[in-house]
Amino acid sequence: FSGIVIRQETVVRADSDGYVNYFTESGEKAAVGANICTLSPEKLETPEEVQENQEVSLTAEEWNNIALKAQAFNESYDSQNFKTAQNLKTEVSAIIQNNTAQNRATQLNTLLENGQTEGLSVCQAPDDGVIEYGIDGYEDLKLKDVDESYLSKEDYTRTEYTNNTEVKAGDPLYKLITSEEWTVVIKLTPELEKQYNEMYDADKQKYAQVKFTEDNQTLRAKLDIYNRGKDDAYGFLTFTSSMIRYADERFVDIELILEDESGLKIPKTSLTSKEFY
Repeated sequence: FSGIVIRQETVVRADSDGYVNYFTESGEKAAVGANICTLSPEKLETPEEVQENQEVSLTAEEWNNIALKAQAFNESYDSQNFKTAQNLKTEVSAIIQNNTAQNRATQLNTLLENGQTEGLSVCQAPDDGVIEYGIDGYEDLKLKDVDESYLSKEDYTRTEYTNNTEVKAGDPLYKLITSEEWTVVIKLTPELEKQYNEMYDADKQKYAQVKFTEDNQTLRAKLDIYNRGKDDAYGFLTFTSSMIRYADERFVDIELILEDESGLKIPKTSLTSKEFY
């Protein structure tokens, strides 16, 4: 299944016009009151600024992150939908920009310590949570509002805010994910809905083993079935851990494991072969 991720997300907005620069990398935890970004009337020029066509030394983790995003793009490529290519470019650019985040944070702190803060305002986290600089407009989406148009990614766009991005008062700066509980919504087939209802008593809580195909991680989820009508049922898979692992993903590909037997003896007659191209 391809599911959409719903979390407890708060969008923090700019209180004035300016250029935003960040202290932390996207995906990091921040405590309430921590410095998250600055707003300045002019662009901040730093020695570590990544220029176009400049070579960048990436870590193995960053290379792997880029490879995973490229793989997801290839698997869902549609020549009629150019914005997916633009989204890939934006995501890779954000990884490269985050490569210099630690140096930039040091430079921002140096500016503050030296009193070089004319026109520079500091934005602090209003709550504990995980910081994400990608905004897609789905931050307030409710579980029961999800339908097939959301799952098909119609009109989906994501804006990545990077260093020296110009913003206006009221524009998003970043979002804060404030709860470890998160939910993946999928469209259930009538057969699967029937199977789960037969596996559990009507008043008994349902559970599911969920495997994330991106990294083969398996988690146990609480399953709630929301039925809008005939052949229009949705599964709400709620997790209480590993939120930060997929904090930058709005859509995830998963497998539901209904039976997971191991150690069974397979008779020779069960073996089969099939020609394939």
